[in-house]
Amino acid sequence: MNRLVTAWLLLPVLGACGEQYSLAAQKSTTLETRPHAACSAGSDLSATARAARGPEADAALVLPIAARSQAPESPASGWCGETAIQEGLLHAGAWTPQRLINRAGRPAHPDLYSSEIPRALERLGVRYAFYSPRSRSYDAFAAWMRAALEAGEPVFAGVKILPTQHPEWGLDHFVLVVGHGPKGFLVNTTWGHRAWVSDTTTPGLSFRNVSYGIRLQGLAHPSDRQPARLSVIDEGPATVKLRIACEGLTAGASYRIERRRSASDKEPLWSETATASGSRVEKELTVEADQPARFCCVLLPGQPASAAASAAPIAATPAYDLVADVARRIDEAKRELGPSSGATVVQDVFVVAAPSAGTARALARSVVKTALDAYFNGRFSRKPARAVSVYLFPSAAPYDAYCRRRWSSACISIYGFYLGEERKIVMNVGPGVGTLTHELVHPIIETDFPDAPEWLNEGIASLYEGFALPKPGEIRGVKNWRYAGLMAALNSPKRRDLVRLPRLFGMSDEVFRGQDEGLNYALARYVCLWLEQRNLLWSFYHGWRDNAASDRTGEEAFKKVVGMTPEEAAPRWERWVRRL
Repeated sequence: MNRLVTAWLLLPVLGACGEQYSLAAQKSTTLETRPHAACSAGSDLSATARAARGPEADAALVLPIAARSQAPESPASGWCGETAIQEGLLHAGAWTPQRLINRAGRPAHPDLYSSEIPRALERLGVRYAFYSPRSRSYDAFAAWMRAALEAGEPVFAGVKILPTQHPEWGLDHFVLVVGHGPKGFLVNTTWGHRAWVSDTTTPGLSFRNVSYGIRLQGLAHPSDRQPARLSVIDEGPATVKLRIACEGLTAGASYRIERRRSASDKEPLWSETATASGSRVEKELTVEADQPARFCCVLLPGQPASAAASAAPIAATPAYDLVADVARRIDEAKRELGPSSGATVVQDVFVVAAPSAGTARALARSVVKTALDAYFNGRFSRKPARAVSVYLFPSAAPYDAYCRRRWSSACISIYGFYLGEERKIVMNVGPGVGTLTHELVHPIIETDFPDAPEWLNEGIASLYEGFALPKPGEIRGVKNWRYAGLMAALNSPKRRDLVRLPRLFGMSDEVFRGQDEGLNYALARYVCLWLEQRNLLWSFYHGWRDNAASDRTGEEAFKKVVGMTPEEAAPRWERWVRRL
């Protein structure tokens, strides 16, 4: 599974996007949503039905962020999360195609789910803060959103579409909250218009029993760069015309408007000098529609000190404190699991806890420690950048009870899952610990090889679903249940091409997660097992990780370690598979 939502699951709070509802649906109080809470690409709700004067007229505060629609290329499930992020990025000074936003999250589905949103934001360089509820009070959530808006920061939020066809989902759709007023909160619906949303039970969008919110705090910039605000003037399939504006500047001072592709670009791709009129500089520029573009303004040397002072940088993100986070997670485990949870810290970053003592807890804790010791014994080089909680439940009953207590719904997997937004692995170890050793891999690869493709990430993780621990510091994969599907495909004239070794190299994440995902898992796992049995897996992994910038597909690392290309190695790999 992907590194943020894993273990054969879609956590109930992970709801994707709710399909736009029609005026007829409103009248009949029946909202038509696709089975998997899919966004629709557009709205069929008439402008008349949305009030001719516009919903903004009733707002106490509205951020200048225009409502956008989901891209024409979006899948049937829609791109509501992608659209809301795109709107927030424009406010932060970046044009980013929805396709690239989707790709940044590496989703397990065609559209981004809630647990994949943080990964997309991190890879896009967005500074953000999650709403961490102490209770499910709407008033507390509303106060938090109003504070964000008053600070000029939009909120990426989840909503329900009432009446919902999926009561088991924590949310149905994503929106961008851009204003507030007596009617509640003004949101960009991702259907090209705005709507008022509050804690209602009437048909439509609602925050009822939803408290999924992310405060978008802008892009990280060096202190000498003033972030821009972007608005789309005109948009076509090939180009987008943008209005670039920097505000809060000193009148008469000279600034350089700069365009970069990403934050890592030291030099701008384009720049132009402008003199601030009032406290603002503005420029219209046409850019490629399919390419990212980040804009900022830089005060030119020799300007008055007052000008430099007025170009206030974005406040620095507080440094992450691992020790404090670990301590917080230990306290949280005691609150959530009880004082006898006995939280222990493994490898400095994994906070392992269980609700009660017993054989299952002792075994699972032992496996966690033994597996992690092996993972960091010549395999992975870097531990997760932030602490991870690991909750171990001895059976289904306390496991399900925790999910219902924590998220007001049942666990969606009988085995367990990794919730990336909370950096928490929750496991039912009653059926076995194979899923546990699988899930532990994902937060490690997330830091050790952040650009690893899904096939390698899942290949290594699934390798240790079935494992042996021959001695301290060692873990080895063994033959497991995925073998049967692999052999069936190898023996099928119609499907054998899907399980050829060379197919992995250059396989996109979208293809890996596509209609043949199960076979892709099996292929990746047994290529990793083949390499491991030859003591080549970790030389291959390290070689690819350390040279990923020049070896995008991993073929060079494979050839250097194995002594032949993937194509040349394919017959040997297949003979080995058939002899297993």
